[in-house]
Order: sequence, then C-alpha cells, then structure tokens
Amino acid sequence: MHSYFIDEMAGIFDEEKSITNEKMAERIAGVLANDKLSKKLFPNVSALDMAEWSTAPIVQSGGHYDLSPTASCSASQLHAGTVVCTLSMRYFMYNATISRTFMIDPTPEQEKNYNFLLGLQKQALGWLKPGATMGAVYSKILSHIQEHRPDLQGNLTKDCGFVTGIELSDGNNVISPGCTTTLEPNMVIVLRIGLDNLTNPKGTDTQSKTYAYQLIDTVVVRDGSDAESLTTGEKETNDVSFFFNDEEAAAPEPKREAKRENKREANGGAAKPTTRKSAILPSKFRSEEKEEESNTRKRREHQKELLNRLLVEGRRRFAGEAGDDGEETRVFKKFESYKRETALPREARSCKILVDERAESIILPIYGMAVPFHISTLKNIVKTEEGDYVYLRINLASPGQGVGKKDNLPQDDAGSTFVRSLTFRSTDAVRMNDIHHSITGLKRDQVKRETEKAQLADIVQQDKLIQAVGQRP
Repeated sequence: MHSYFIDEMAGIFDEEKSITNEKMAERIAGVLANDKLSKKLFPNVSALDMAEWSTAPIVQSGGHYDLSPTASCSASQLHAGTVVCTLSMRYFMYNATISRTFMIDPTPEQEKNYNFLLGLQKQALGWLKPGATMGAVYSKILSHIQEHRPDLQGNLTKDCGFVTGIELSDGNNVISPGCTTTLEPNMVIVLRIGLDNLTNPKGTDTQSKTYAYQLIDTVVVRDGSDAESLTTGEKETNDVSFFFNDEEAAAPEPKREAKRENKREANGGAAKPTTRKSAILPSKFRSEEKEEESNTRKRREHQKELLNRLLVEGRRRFAGEAGDDGEETRVFKKFESYKRETALPREARSCKILVDERAESIILPIYGMAVPFHISTLKNIVKTEEGDYVYLRINLASPGQGVGKKDNLPQDDAGSTFVRSLTFRSTDAVRMNDIHHSITGLKRDQVKRETEKAQLADIVQQDKLIQAVGQRP
C-alpha cells in the first residue's frame, strides 16, 4: 500500500488531477497483473503468481463511507479530505486484509480522534488472548470508548473483526456483542477498528463535513503475549497526514528570506548572488542562448509529432487494423475440447476430476455435471493441505486480468461472464496429488508446444538451392 497507493494519491492531489474512487481502485488492482511493476514493488516475494485479490480494492472518500466488510467503491471523485483504502489479498490460498486512513489537511480535532483510534487498536491487541471470547473483546473495546471518549460511543462499528484463513471471512466467528467463540492459540483474525459518521464543523466544503476512520490489520493470537500483527504498514499520525494548504500559505516567507540572503551575499557574503548584476554573460557566446531556445522548440515539436503518431496507432489498433510495424491485433481464440457431448470419456459420468491428455482438457464436476476446460484456459493450479483435507485451487485465465497488451486476453463478447477460479476439497491425498501432477504436466507440455510454435513462426523456409555448373564461386 505504501509503495504504490500513497505516491499515486499524493501525486493526484498535488497536481490537482481528477479521478474517481472507482478508477483509483482499478489502478491498484492492476498492480498484480503488471509483472514488471509487481516485481519492483514486491522484490522479496518469490511466487508472485500465487498472489491474487480476495476482493477488489476499496477506495472511499468525499463524505460517503461504508466500513462494512461488503463495501464497494463509489463513482464519485477522489476527494482531498479523508481517504480510506482497504486491500484484501490471497497468497497460496490464505487471505489477509489491511486498511489505512489518510488525512489531507486535518484539523486538530480530526488528529485527536485518529490518535484515539490508533491507541484503541493497540489496546485491542492485548485483549486478543487465548481463552477470551470474541464477545468479551468487543465489550472491552466499547468500555474503553465509554471511559475515555464517550462522545465517540455511537460511532463505533457494529463489529471489530472476524476469523480468516482459507475463507476470507467467517460469519459465525465475529468480534461482536454476544459471540461466544473462544480464542485459541495461532488463530488468525482480521482486527477491524472503525469510527463512522464523524462530523467536521470546520470543513471547507460539503464533502469534508462528514468523515470516517478505519484501521484493519491481520493478526495472529499468541499464547502468553499480545496478538502479533502479520500486516505491516505505517499508521502513525505523521505517516498518514498530508498538508498541502500550509505549504502554499508559507511559500511567500521563504521568498522574502531568500531576498535578504541575496542582499547579504551581495554585500560581501561568500555565496554568489542568484541574480546577474553585470553585463557579462554566463556563457562564452551570446548565440548559445538562442541555440538553446531553438533546441527546446524543436524538442516540443518532436514530442507533438510522437503524440500524434501514438493517437493514430491507437485508433488503428482499436479499429482492428494493422499498425505501422505490421503487427496485427490479437484475436479471440476458441478452444474446442469435444465436438459433442457423446465424445466425453465414460469415466466422466462418475462426476470426478478427470484429466484427458488426448483432448488436452480437464473435466471438472460442477453441480453434478461434467464440464470440460481446455488446458489453454488454465492459468495455474495450487495444492495445499489443511488438516485432513487437501485443497486444489484451479485458476483460469480470463480477459480483464492484465493491464498490458501482452498480458490481457482479448474477448469475443464484452457481456460474457468468465470463471476465474474453482476450489475442490478431498480427504484422498493420493488421488489429489495424482491429479495435481497430471494437470501440471499437461500444462507444461502445452506451454512447451506453444513456445516452439512461436519460435518457428519467424523462420523463413529457404528456397531450393541450384548448383552453379561450370562456374567458380
């Protein structure tokens, strides 16, 4: 979050650009699909292809906030006031959630409320201990607010977290009033502390009158100590506060100070004055300044020419024509596993996972029906063990996952619905291992064939050689 979102958000506000909350969330979602950018942001993650979004990133601002786990982004403009960003990711099938609140030009009252929320979250980490019930933890959080800040009692969210793991959230094990679930060692919990519907009487516009704060971290319950946070991210007040108006108001003062400094230097100071006091030019020839202006003008004209060329190429690409480099637009490939239903193997009637190497397809049972998927539609397969069960997560390639021309897949119908992943669970570890091995091998062979085919596509067949008779080379 701090490696990408903060820089993007600060740049938008600093340059006064206009973007919606929804579009900002789409930029964040595109980070994982961009291989070059994701490797730069996560250099210590070895298996980036195993990372994916559990839910779409959520960005909220502009006075309308929804701190529930099922919240979504709005189409309103990203507002320079209070911005709440929530990210939920899955790595090797295990989920984690983090949320941070960013304040732009906050008032002293807003900073006071945020500091209280930050201290409350640190207190809650000490209450998450083995043997305690989730309902008791919520009661302690509420009692802390009633004792220190009774004016914020009505702003606390209805629940303060839930158990997470392979499933993103467990609706039965929630930190809420009346929940009797007992905390156990090594239990992973999404600790969610939020204050909603806060008012700011000093707001400069209507959108700044109402705001909300939320802090979410994924923590693990430890035996004999406070809960340990698994998610890292700066959340101190100085790290999440941005001030833009103060910089503009303070700008004239350095200018006056600079004038005094220049005057002092002109009267005998060591440094040279910033303004030229004589007719001596800094360059050897007066023509150098004219040449520099000419080069600047030429560079701008060349940039306009490149921009027009890019616009023309973009129109050609979206119109389905070939570009200047002769590259054709990518077409939607249709993979046919079987021409008719009767061509399915007899073993498919048992409603079990079947790998058909002859048809290069995987037959999966879905709602009691055998559904074939061509191996070309497979992105990857992940096998994990959880207790007595073995999980197989089959991730399928679909349009819209990539942000670049190379990564994104073309689509035949924009209104189509695509299946991105399927998860199967079984206690038969041997069979699940065989299935995983068969699918992995089939995918490896398919990628090898496609690579060889792409390499041979550029090879030009040589004409038949004719021996020169009676002539020497």
